[in-house]
Amino acid sequence: MIKHTQKIEINSDLNKVWFFLMNFSHSLIFDKYYTKIELPFNYSVNKNLIFKIYINYFSMLQQYNAKVKECLPPESFILNIKNVRGVGYQHQKSFSLQKKGSKTLLTYKHSGSFNYFILDLFFFIFLKSSCLNELKHIKQSIESSEINLNDKKYNTMKL
Repeated sequence: MIKHTQKIEINSDLNKVWFFLMNFSHSLIFDKYYTKIELPFNYSVNKNLIFKIYINYFSMLQQYNAKVKECLPPESFILNIKNVRGVGYQHQKSFSLQKKGSKTLLTYKHSGSFNYFILDLFFFIFLKSSCLNELKHIKQSIESSEINLNDKKYNTMKL
């Protein structure tokens, strides 16, 4: 079993972080192994949501079903991701948010298994690096969408 937890502080309001994460087509695509995410039209994130993720592990593209296991807005949600054929890397992603003043602390937990000890041991190194990069990209995407209206460049015209 592979287990990994990381935390990152995001310079943004908790609600903005939550709404970014709820847009799965934007937030989940930063996982380097996810190649495509298929969401139902007009989806709503709740315990009943099931969608498809195409994942490429070891140059083998496979279809997985993702199900929202738990959703407690705007604090946390958990996704269970299982291969359609029942083989491959079955895993779970958990995102928890905590307000820290005007910032947000994002705790990301990833756990899963290939059901093969040697493969799990080998893959742990790649997974840890992938999770760190995924969080950095999420942080960068959220923070780059922030607009500070008090910035001088937005106050060029005075009436």
